[in-house]
Amino acid sequence: MATAPLTEFNEESDVSCRDYLKFELDETCEKAKHVIDKCLHRWVGIAGNKNKITEDEYLQSIHSLTIQSRSRPELYHGFVSGDFKMMDIDDDGIVSKDEHVAFFYGLKVPKQFSNEMFDIMDTDKNGLITFEEFAEGFLEFWLTEDPNNKYNNFYGPLVD
Repeated sequence: MATAPLTEFNEESDVSCRDYLKFELDETCEKAKHVIDKCLHRWVGIAGNKNKITEDEYLQSIHSLTIQSRSRPELYHGFVSGDFKMMDIDDDGIVSKDEHVAFFYGLKVPKQFSNEMFDIMDTDKNGLITFEEFAEGFLEFWLTEDPNNKYNNFYGPLVD
């Protein structure tokens, strides 16, 4: 899995909690607060109680989390379920269109991109995204190198 160079966020090659979130907190939306809280929880898993870590510490922490896993399926399930739980605001095991919009809103991605990606992910066209549908898109996004993959905008449009 490729990672963006974190030095883009901080010229000192440090990663702060705010850098990790990658967006300004907008506390006007309750659903976006849920996404932010989940991101902060993940930050604690990476950085512990530190407010700032170096880029090397960040990469080492991610590497440690990766190698602590007993198998790739366990690792994939952990990453996939972590992001799915961020989107599943009411914790009912499925993601509604409103929850998906709130997730994109929390990432400061325009609603139009949420609507487009939701429609792609909702493979059975029932208006909801199941864990299985989400996992398919998640793994395709992270593991494919196909420039025309339908999941390339999984987290919104990529930035050049």
